[in-house]
Amino acid sequence: MQTNNLLVLVASLTVILLFSSCKSDSVVNSNSQNDEIKNEVFAKYTFLSTAPFYRQSTILTEYNGSLYRFGTLDPVQVYNLNSKSWTSRALPDSSDARWDGAALNIDGTIYIVAVFNSTGSNSSYDILKYDPSKNKYEHTGVNLPQLFGYPAYCKYNKKIYFFSAVTDSVSQYDVSSNKLIKIAANPFYDGGKYVSNTFSSSVYQNYFYVFNNHNPNRFYRFNLLSNTWEKLSVPVTLQNKIMYGASLGSSMVFLCDSLSTYKYDYNSGVWTVDTSQAPLLNGAFHEFSFCSRDTCLYVSDVSTQSLFKVTLK
Repeated sequence: MQTNNLLVLVASLTVILLFSSCKSDSVVNSNSQNDEIKNEVFAKYTFLSTAPFYRQSTILTEYNGSLYRFGTLDPVQVYNLNSKSWTSRALPDSSDARWDGAALNIDGTIYIVAVFNSTGSNSSYDILKYDPSKNKYEHTGVNLPQLFGYPAYCKYNKKIYFFSAVTDSVSQYDVSSNKLIKIAANPFYDGGKYVSNTFSSSVYQNYFYVFNNHNPNRFYRFNLLSNTWEKLSVPVTLQNKIMYGASLGSSMVFLCDSLSTYKYDYNSGVWTVDTSQAPLLNGAFHEFSFCSRDTCLYVSDVSTQSLFKVTLK
C-alpha cells in the first residue's frame, strides 16, 4: 500500500511540474500594453514569381539557394533564387504527402512536421525526413495527432519544438535520436478543437515566440533553456486583428492587410506599424507560409500563388 501511494505521489508531482511551466501571470514588455505603436516606413516588398500551379496548402523552406514549396499530393515546387526559375519534383509515394505543417532544414535534411488526412488509404501521420539532393523521403515512424495542422514551430540546437491547437503540450523532437518528448503545457490549448490559420511563430536567441489569432489575440514566448512560458503584451488595436508573421532579423514581422505591416522588436518589446501601401497584399483572403533568413523573409501566399520577399529598410 505504501509503495502504491508513493507511485501516485510521484506521478502527481510529474504532472504538476509539467503544467506549472505553462506560463507566468506577469506580462513582460508591458510598454506596449497602453496601445503605444510607433509609425514608420520599414518594410520593402519584392515580388519574385507566381507558382506554376495552385495548391491547397503550402509548407515553405530553403535549401542550397532554392525555396521548396511542399503541400498535398502535388509535386514539390522548387524555386531557384539565382536563376529565378521553377522546377518540380514528383512525390515518390502518396504516403509522402503532407499539408498545413512545417518544414525545417537541419544540416541539409528537411524535416517535415505535418500530417496528411485522406478519406482513402493515403493518410499518413509521421514526421518525414527529406533529402533534396536525391528527392528521397524517409518515414521516421514518429507519429503526430491525426488532426495536427497549422502548428507553431521552431528549431534550436538541432531540435524541433512544436505544437498545434489540438495538442495540450509543447513537443520536442530530437533529430539525432529520433525521439519525441513532451516538455511543457500548451497555453493556447482550447480543448482539442481543430483550428486553422492560428499560429505565427519564430525563434530569437533562446526564445520561441508564438502569436495566436484568437480574438483577442495572444502572444507568448517560450524559454528554450528553462522550458517556461512568458506572456507578452499585445496593443489594444491589434487584439482583434488577423496577423501572420515570422522572424526577420531582430524583429517579428507581421503581414496584416493591404495597408499595414507590423513588427515587434524582440529586444525592446516595441510595436511598429508601416502604413505605406503594400499592393502585394491586396485582396480579402490570404494564407501565408514563411521562410526566415537573416536578412529577408520569404513568403508564399496560397490564395494568389504569389512568392515574394520582405526586407527591412
